[in-house]
Parts: sequence; structure tokens; C-alpha cells
Amino acid sequence: MNKEIHIQCENDTYEIIQQEGRGNYGVVYKARRLSDNQIVAIKMPVDKDISNCLYSTQQKEKTVSKIKGEIQFLKTIHKKAKEYHIIPLWDWHDGSDDHYPIMVMPLCDGTLSDYCRNPGESHPFDCRQWLGFIEQILIALSFMRQTHTSSLHRDVKIDNLLMLQDKVYLSDFGTFKELKRLGTSSLAGSISWGAPEQFIPERIESGEPYYQLTEKADIYPVGLIMYMLLTYRGTYPKAQSKLETLIDAGGRCLPNSPQHFQKIGGLDEHEKSNCMKYLNQLTQKSDLPFPQEFSNGCLQFLEQLLCPLIDKRFDAPTALNQLKHLQEMMYPKITQLKVTCQTDKIPIGTQIVLNVHAQGKGLPYIDKWLTITEKKSKKKVPFKSSGLKDNYQLQLPGIKQEGSCTFTLQTYDLNISKIITIQVYATPLILWKQKRYEEALQHETDENYPVFLKSIEQQASKSKKDCQAWLNILDNVHKHMSIKNRPDLFVLIARLIQMKDRPLDVQIVAPAKNKEKSGGLFSWMRSGKNEKKQDKIIIPEKKRNQMQFSDNGNIVRLRSKPKTLSEDDIKAIVKKYNFSDKYINNTGQFTNAYIDNNDGTVTDGRTGLMWQQGGSDKYIKLKKTDIYIDQLNKQQYAGYSDWRLPTVEELMSLMENKTMNGDLYIDPVFSKKQRWCWTSDKRSSSSSWVVSFGYGDVRWSDTGYSYVRAVRFGQ
Repeated sequence: MNKEIHIQCENDTYEIIQQEGRGNYGVVYKARRLSDNQIVAIKMPVDKDISNCLYSTQQKEKTVSKIKGEIQFLKTIHKKAKEYHIIPLWDWHDGSDDHYPIMVMPLCDGTLSDYCRNPGESHPFDCRQWLGFIEQILIALSFMRQTHTSSLHRDVKIDNLLMLQDKVYLSDFGTFKELKRLGTSSLAGSISWGAPEQFIPERIESGEPYYQLTEKADIYPVGLIMYMLLTYRGTYPKAQSKLETLIDAGGRCLPNSPQHFQKIGGLDEHEKSNCMKYLNQLTQKSDLPFPQEFSNGCLQFLEQLLCPLIDKRFDAPTALNQLKHLQEMMYPKITQLKVTCQTDKIPIGTQIVLNVHAQGKGLPYIDKWLTITEKKSKKKVPFKSSGLKDNYQLQLPGIKQEGSCTFTLQTYDLNISKIITIQVYATPLILWKQKRYEEALQHETDENYPVFLKSIEQQASKSKKDCQAWLNILDNVHKHMSIKNRPDLFVLIARLIQMKDRPLDVQIVAPAKNKEKSGGLFSWMRSGKNEKKQDKIIIPEKKRNQMQFSDNGNIVRLRSKPKTLSEDDIKAIVKKYNFSDKYINNTGQFTNAYIDNNDGTVTDGRTGLMWQQGGSDKYIKLKKTDIYIDQLNKQQYAGYSDWRLPTVEELMSLMENKTMNGDLYIDPVFSKKQRWCWTSDKRSSSSSWVVSFGYGDVRWSDTGYSYVRAVRFGQ
């Protein structure tokens, strides 16, 4: 057609560009709106059939009438048409003044049939699109019912569904009819796409066929479209093919037609089986899993659309509601998503556990609709899941580096996601393996802490250089630590100081049989050749000063060498160390840091002394205390052979300022049998000093009896 041909309509003038297509009663042209150069589609009646033979006057009148009827219908829903998936009417000429009627509409991308015609792939769409097409058709039919009660399109077919931006729009309302009553004797529509009741009469009245037509006649072809899209073979159900054999060229049923249309329609068992096969293929195109209920539901929905029994066939609103249930099952809705971590701090390499609470409709199992991404690397994080319908526990692999780690938990719905941040830290054992010793030793409650100290002692014993290196490390660690929390560490420091200033021909003495050592303290290193040399070890003044720090945490060294003391000396000692003595200093309080070694000994981290937890079972005369001490050393009590009597300072360091162990002024960590204990300090040549835990003081005795509580590790 010549491009110079202009057409004047109600609102604008259009220039014809080329013909786009034609049907039985209309031809469509591509045109340009002159006011703004908008490309449009123009539809007008045809005057020739597809064989290019001129229509009769009656046929021309029929095509004109259909175009006019379509214009009138679309004008009534002009502004809402596109919203409800009906092709909108932009402009028109109503056909008055001997002018043929004209419709101006959007130029679409083709028909649904064209869209699906893809020889390279069986399904060029997924489940969402497939059901979306059907939904859009039902939306159009439902809206048509709302605006025109008891109406029929009568020619719903795949070629009358136009595509615009991947959405379906119902067109060709030339056969549209409002039903004045439930039945009609007029026929219209395509046999291939029509409901059985459109062509096979329910009964004959006065020689005329009576067709029971309702709004549901438009639903049957929706089922046919759904079936054809699903099977993608361009074939109809067998029942539809059979219907065509029962109708003559004029659309009338042949004599061999069944007496009742309800005997025609639906799907046979083979067709149902094929539908399930294609449904399974279609669902596999999606990342989300589809429960078997979805496939079953789709087949039942299709059967309801194609049901030959009108009363059991869905109407448009009901079909639309049922379809939404299928869509919810296919793409579940999440109404609530909460994510928590069992802890916001986690060690390197430790499995991360997240608790997820999800609520919604149609949610499949969580690992099918949730992805986890590490924010920094942007890599997906694999996870294992367990749990029930709404509550899940997710296990993520451990992180190999320290620092802050942020995860994004993204659902299939891009609008719903959660972000969670976890601090990843190195455990003391990892710090130790990385030679970050000072950091590792800050964790005194860690189960590996005693192992660290043991390792230090073993390595420090190799050479004076190693010993000094460890002392330098420990010096940085202990400065701001309380001895109550870190007694093991301060005892170790004292040992290393002594170890550094004595011969290195030493060995670690194993505990005696049936005497297990624990609690984080180590066997004291002693000379393998001469035990007496150990008793005479003198810590140089410089080294001793390194150990005489404040109560913030360092060992208080007490005199270990016996001497003769006067009563004034005793008073001076009590006041110097603020020992408790009922008569000399009843408000005194000396702070200890006891460790029960679980081997019959107690270590005081404050003084670095190891004590017998109990002592002698009986009272012993002063002259026989040496015999008791010798027996302890020969037996290597608790694995040691350097036990001795304590000095007054040492034994008074155990005195409490109130009764704590029954009626004794001593900590309950000790046995309460030893009420009075000998010291190695003398008062005179015939008397010695005794510490009374029963009375809470220090006193002297000459020929009396007392218990012995031996001590070791002292100057």
C-alpha cells in the first residue's frame, strides 16, 4: 500500500506504512501517527477472502458489523483495557457517513502462537511464564464479566492473544456477545478452539437446536491453550479433534453426533500421562524445586478447565483464584525471615551455626530457596541444613582468617535478604602455633594453658639463651596481671629466674607412682647429682628484685633459711607482711593464690611455695621432725625430694584472720588436722617457734609436740 495514504480518525491522522496481517474479517496495517510519529496498528474490514475473491454484499456487511461491534465494546473499557490484559483502543472511526470503521491500537510483537514458535527448544518459557500467560487470559475474561454480565468472547484462541512486552492481551472482540438468556441458537467462533456446547446442541426445540451457552464456554479454550503450550506439539486433545469430525463446514453438528455434548471433551489417560511428563520437564527449568503437589495441582486445574460438564467447569474468577494457589506453590511467598548466630564471635576454622526462622506460603526446603554469599569475596558459601517447616539450623564451613566476616542470606525474592556479621578470632592454641606467645598466654582459662606453660619450661631448660628469651616474653605478659588469676604464670617466672642462674645439668622428676600431677604446675627441676646444692641456691639480689613487684601480681619471696628469732623479730615479721596474728596484728590479711594440685600438694602462686596439703598424721617432737622430712624426700612425695620445714614467714603466710576451715584459721584447701605446726626457726637453743592455726597466732615451744606441714621451692 502506498505510504502516502493518510487515514483520519476521531482524534488524529495516520499514515499507512505496510500491511502486517489479516484475518477472516479484518486486516491490520502498520501505521504512523502524524502528531508524534508513534508507530501504531490500524485494523479495518476486509472486502476479500483469503483467496483474494471479493466478498458478497452480505459478507462485507458482516465484517463491517464485527469491526463496529468490537469498537463499541472496547470504547466502554477504554482506559482500563490494558490494565486488565485487553488490547486497548487508542483511536477509531465508527464507520458513519459511508466510511468503513477503523480501529487504532498498539502495534504488538506478534501473537502468543508466534512467541512460542521456537524450533530450537521444546519450551521457550518456564513455569512462571506459562502460568503467567494463562493468568493474563483469565484476568481479561474476568474483567469482561465484571463490565458486561453474562457475556461471551466466543473466539478465544492462541492467534487472538497478542504479545506486548512479553505479556498477553486478549483481542478480536468481533464475536463478542452478551447473553440475554442461558441458551442461544446462534453459532460463532472457531471449531478448533470452541467448547463442545458451542457446536453440539443440548436439545432440539421445535426442530431447532438449542445450545446451552454460558460464560464458561470461554474457559474451555483457555484449557486448550494451556494444553497446547504445555505439550508444545501443536496438537489438540483427542476429544477436540473428534469434535471437528462431528461438525460440518457450516458449524452444524452432523447426524452421527452424540445426542448430548457432555459426552465430548476432557483428557484421556494417555494425555494426562503426557501432561505430567511435560510438567516435569517444565519445572526442571527453574532453580526452585517444585513439590509433586504442584504438578498434580496443574493437571487437576487443566482438567477443570477442559471439563465437558459445564457445572463442574471453572468460571473465570474461580479459575483465577485456583491459579494463584498454584503460583504460590510454585514461587512461595516469604512473610517473615529472621536469622541469628549462636555466637557473634567464633574461632578460626570452627563451623558457623545459623538459626533461621522463615514463615510464608508454599515454602520448600530452605536449601532450595536460600543462597549465602560472603560479602568480601562475593563467593557463594555452601551450607548444610536441618530442621522442620519454619525453623532451620544451617552449618557453614569455618573461616580461615581472623577479622570481621559478613554474610548475605538471599532468598529467591530479591527484596528479602538478611545480613549477619561474625567476628572470627584465633584460639589460644592457634596463637601458640603461630608463635604469638604473648597473646596465647592471656587466656589463662583455656584448656591448653597448662600445656603452654609446660612447653615453656621444657624449651627454657635447653639453654640459658632460651631461658632468657622466654623470660623476656613472660615479662611482657605478667606486668598487668593479677596473681590471683595467673598464679601458674608467676610460679613459672620464678622457676625460670632460678633456672637461668644455676647449672643446667637438670632433669624433670616424674611424679611418684599413683601420684598424678595436674592443675597447671610443673615438677620442679632439681640437680641430678647433688640434691643439697639445690637447697643452697641463692637468687642474686638483682633477680630477686625482679620478683618483688606490687600486689598487682608478682611473687612475694619469703625467707627460707632458718634462723633464731626473738619476740620482737616475730612482731616485725608479722607487721612487715601484714600477716594475721590474733595478738600482734588481728586485722592483718595476706592474700594468697592457692592451686590444688590434686596430688596431696597445694601451690601458693603468691609466694611460689608448694605445701603439703596435710602433713604428719601425728604430733612429732621437734627432734624427730628431721626424720619425717627425710622420709618424705626418700619416698619422693608427690614426685619431689627437696621437702623441708618452713620458716616462720613461710608458715605464717597461710594464716587467715578468721576461722575458715572448721575452727582453724587456715584455708579449707588444707587439711584441718594439723592445728599446730613446727617451723625451722628457733627461739633459743632449746625452743622453736610454732604456728597455731587453732588459736590464730605464732608461739614458741620447747619440749612439746606439734604437727609438721612440709614445704618446698624456697630460697
